[in-house]
Amino acid sequence: MSNRITREFLESLTDEEIQIILDYIREKKKSAEQSPAVVPVSAVLVNTEDKTHTGVLRCPYCQGTFIRKNGSNTTKRGRVQKYYCHHCEKNFCETTGTILYRAKVTGEQIQGMIDNEISKMTLRDEAYYNEVSVTTAFRIRHLLHEAAGKVQSKEILNGLTEVDSTYTKINLAGTKPEKMPRLSKKRGKGIPLVGKRLAGSSHHKICLVTAIDENDDMIFRVAGLGHESAEMYQKQIGYFGEDVKVISDGCKSISKFAESNGYNLDAIKVRPGKKSFKTEEGNTLSTVNQLHQELAETISAKHGISTRHLQGELDWITYRKKTRYRYNRSFQMEHMYEELMHTGNPTIRDDQIKAKMPISLYHAYREYQYGIYAYGDPDGNVIENQLDR
Repeated sequence: MSNRITREFLESLTDEEIQIILDYIREKKKSAEQSPAVVPVSAVLVNTEDKTHTGVLRCPYCQGTFIRKNGSNTTKRGRVQKYYCHHCEKNFCETTGTILYRAKVTGEQIQGMIDNEISKMTLRDEAYYNEVSVTTAFRIRHLLHEAAGKVQSKEILNGLTEVDSTYTKINLAGTKPEKMPRLSKKRGKGIPLVGKRLAGSSHHKICLVTAIDENDDMIFRVAGLGHESAEMYQKQIGYFGEDVKVISDGCKSISKFAESNGYNLDAIKVRPGKKSFKTEEGNTLSTVNQLHQELAETISAKHGISTRHLQGELDWITYRKKTRYRYNRSFQMEHMYEELMHTGNPTIRDDQIKAKMPISLYHAYREYQYGIYAYGDPDGNVIENQLDR
């Protein structure tokens, strides 16, 4: 006897039998959608060369399971299967929701770039070892940094938390000459400022807020220009949990931040003529100082970091450091590849090159009255908009 359902068979069913079948279909559909073992379609192909997977395919848009194959595309990475979702009526492919979406590189090349970024290689070396152009290596690097930023944006600090700040110079690498707010600085040569010597240079430095808790969760954020302030720390309040105990060096801005948010504070007391490295409870800032040192080493290894891409680099430093704390070197690349792969579709590649400055160049260089700020602008709105084009 054939198990195939025919039109004649359906027409022979009574209304009661049809209702039983409909109830059965609804129950099966409901249990499939609520099943915890279902794997999202964005997680189906970790390695696009390996087309085997377990679990049930889901639509990355509505998480529905009523999908079908809908042809395929031929790319440099081979044939990519396409799907159609009957729930939301949208098309998607195997790489939708992954960093390989519309990428012209293979999963192996992405893995190679991750391994090179762990080792702090220069861009040209990464391009050479992965057999891609320098431009492609640049785009992959910032694609990985963007994915790491999405992972790090979910960090919540709890328990004993070391909080401190550090500073770095504004780096205008990649800025076109006609958009420069100051004279270009030649390596190894000091160039005087335009006009008279200006007093103070605090607003020419970028303040970076750092914090690490006892669980090795950490943040490294661009806070703004000039000296650290309570307002700079308050901007990062979304990363702090309710049971944080702040460990600091006695900075007034950190003390004010902790007090305004009801956090317990354990600060290093300053004693005249003596160097103090521990709080009264025996806590130090050694871990957060290591993070500052890692930034200095990365800047040296990569011959500088453009301010335009500074936050992405900071996200990668914290993500790499957290991974290093939890995995041996032989497993770090595999873990990072698995985790970064499913952070969603990356932004348009051109947005990586034209990323906006995380700080206001107008407030940093307006007194120079040079280049794009030669004629000044009391508000800076028009000039800053032109700079970001």
